[in-house]
Amino acid sequence: MSVKFSWSLQLPYASFLYTNYAASPTERLELNAFLFEPRQELSRLESEISHIRALLDDLLTQHNQAKAFVDAHFALTDPIRRLPTGTLVEIFASLLLTMVCRGWRDIAINLPPIWSSLQIYAKSRTMLERWQQGISGWIARAGALPLVVSLSFQGIGMAFGERISSFMQTLMKFSPRLKEVVLNLDAELFPLLESVSPQSFPLLENFSISVPRSNFLIQFTKIPFIRNLAAGMPMLQKLSINGFSEGQHFRSTLKWTNITELVLESTHHSTGLPLEHILGILAQTIKL
Repeated sequence: MSVKFSWSLQLPYASFLYTNYAASPTERLELNAFLFEPRQELSRLESEISHIRALLDDLLTQHNQAKAFVDAHFALTDPIRRLPTGTLVEIFASLLLTMVCRGWRDIAINLPPIWSSLQIYAKSRTMLERWQQGISGWIARAGALPLVVSLSFQGIGMAFGERISSFMQTLMKFSPRLKEVVLNLDAELFPLLESVSPQSFPLLENFSISVPRSNFLIQFTKIPFIRNLAAGMPMLQKLSINGFSEGQHFRSTLKWTNITELVLESTHHSTGLPLEHILGILAQTIKL
């Protein structure tokens, strides 16, 4: 049975505590005798604490083992495991699905819909090269489904011009399957589209091109890729062009009758479309 000690500092040597006072030889003997039982109590408490810590460590080990066992089995009941594959595709990015587990990877690789959409943000030569090497394999996993492609080439400069032109030529091999194209690039890179030969886009319904913060006039319809809007995109319904200069043939070369959504934005206040051109376009866009 342990003895209850009083740890009050109001004892014989209280006035000397927390000072630089040095005990005399006689006082040292008295202190050793005075502290005999308190030191025994301190030792007992430390021993008891060690024992309790050992018990606690053992309990924590058992707790962790039990929790791991329960969590592993309870995970089989997680609601996300019951979600249809199509729902998982809508929630998670394609590559993310392949990194969750083997089961999800198998689902992702063999599910064409999640590979029918590409969002490419190339901000370095390495990223651009990797995409060019992998784009054919990516699209192959999409089977025969229509493709939705979003490309962003901003902030990388003309140093990558040749690589971008090559990448666009690779992408144009799949032009008959393109359903939606969103293109964002720096103004200095826009002329590179001249190297992209006009293609047929029989399925293209949505086309958006943006050249933000352009510092020079751009004749969009002088670029073969853009001029082909009239003849090569019979299904086009949504058109968005940001950053252009007004041209006399802008209105006449485009076919507007199927357009249901239209955005035309100039980056220069002095280069927007004249009122008569705007009215002419509105007269043709009967489905807006």
